[in-house]
Amino acid sequence: MNNFYKIKNLVKSTLNRVTHKYVDNSVNISIKTSKNIDILRFLMVLNKKQSFIFFN
Repeated sequence: MNNFYKIKNLVKSTLNRVTHKYVDNSVNISIKTSKNIDILRFLMVLNKKQSFIFFN
């Protein structure tokens, strides 16, 4: 599995874990699976908001 799919799966599992806990209307995040940069940006935002640490 290449890094893109690892990141994609990480996003999916992270979303499943946190979306039921809170809804933050001030952060509008769109995940576009065709663009790595969008997913990485999403991870960085989520990492800051939730104090999660992501590993490569």
